[in-house]
Amino acid sequence: MIPKPIGEKGWQKPRTGGVKVNFDAAVDGRMMSFGLLARDHDGFMLGGRAGVLEINARAEWAELQALAESLELAREKRWLKLELESECANLVNRLKRAHVDFSTYGFCIRQLLNSFDPCFVFNFVWIPRCCNKAADQLRKCAYKNNCTKAVDMDYPIELHDGLSRALPTPAACPDVGDTHCRLGSRRCSDDPYQWCSNEPSQWCSSEPFR
Repeated sequence: MIPKPIGEKGWQKPRTGGVKVNFDAAVDGRMMSFGLLARDHDGFMLGGRAGVLEINARAEWAELQALAESLELAREKRWLKLELESECANLVNRLKRAHVDFSTYGFCIRQLLNSFDPCFVFNFVWIPRCCNKAADQLRKCAYKNNCTKAVDMDYPIELHDGLSRALPTPAACPDVGDTHCRLGSRRCSDDPYQWCSNEPSQWCSSEPFR
């Protein structure tokens, strides 16, 4: 079982060469909303999706739908090494023992995973809500605007406010004179290990945006 978290942690980078997808879902009556965001080992945003679907389902089924959307995006982009993070402990626990889960839920999970070629490698991880803010913001924006959108570097304007709160644009680093960044990163130097900070006294640090 997933242990109780000891304390809050920020978003953690995936291993080199991997892609991390954070996803979230919620249910309101007969409607569900979802948001997912993919980032690489440098913290750069690779893509995402956010949407609203008319589905009469409980919360755990909505989370499974969000997982399916995440895996479909990975299939389209050919991301073979994938870390998938969710704050839904029930889903993550079932994913880790899908081979012995003979419930209807477990059957649907196995069907979903078996639809992928063996070249895809998945690692499912539970995270606390504080580490899933970006996906949650995308979901909320989609629900508020009642829209379904693909999200990339040129993300839709209606998602701008929510996404920018979760992934703020870095300030320019005075040591560089120009901001070298992509959405979701805080890089401020040609050195791939240097990142921007909001603290005036510490413009660069070795830690990515949390």
